[in-house]
Amino acid sequence: YRARELSVAERGCRELLAFDPGNARVKELPEKIARLKQVAVAVLAEALKLQESGHTEDALWLFQKVLEIDSTNFEAQHQLGLFHFRQRNFKLAEQSLRKAVEINGNSAGAFNNLGSALAGLGRLSEALECYSRATSIKPDYTTALKNLANTKAALERQKQAELAARDK
Repeated sequence: YRARELSVAERGCRELLAFDPGNARVKELPEKIARLKQVAVAVLAEALKLQESGHTEDALWLFQKVLEIDSTNFEAQHQLGLFHFRQRNFKLAEQSLRKAVEINGNSAGAFNNLGSALAGLGRLSEALECYSRATSIKPDYTTALKNLANTKAALERQKQAELAARDK
């Protein structure tokens, strides 16, 4: 069997065990899933070490491997988005960071970073929503508060420029 969604695989195992508790192959699946989770955690730890030591390309490869094992791994998805953001590939950053906030909707950092990716794409209104969400999760989050203020100011300047252009 092969599952990228380990939580779905776990749920499926429970259902199969309830349906056919005597099936030996089904009984061993939870253990296999647990081992896969352990592998993903170990690979993620190694990726974070590589990233800290400046081996970002190797870390990127490992983050991708973690996501091949478990596509719902928040940290790997978030770090993948940050990698793309640092490379100024805002579209790929947005994709990864959207997945990260879908996995963990309580991460102020992920919402702030998604806002920054959207701002990089020029989508300031959407960025503003993300910064607002980040500050609602963590009201004292200084970076998100600054990003929120700067984006509000940029939107106001944009609005004023549009009004001035119409008046001409």
